[in-house]
Amino acid sequence: MDRDSLLKEFLIESFENLSNLDGFLTKLEQDPGEKNLINEIYRTAHTLKGSANFLGLQKLQKLQKLTHITENLLDQIREKK
Repeated sequence: MDRDSLLKEFLIESFENLSNLDGFLTKLEQDPGEKNLINEIYRTAHTLKGSANFLGLQKLQKLQKLTHITENLLDQIREKK
């Protein structure tokens, strides 16, 4: 698969993941203690980070940093810190 095809697939998957995150966060707002939602948010953020890292594009470094921070915050929530 060439780079353009990979980027296209990344964008499709990322928009899907961001849409899922939006839904998860809305549900979490209604039920802040729901561990399954927190885990889903973590997994989705982790997937975004991994996909962005795989492509290795300079423009995606901010996305990688943001998702890494998100993972750290979610870890603290899961550990009730």
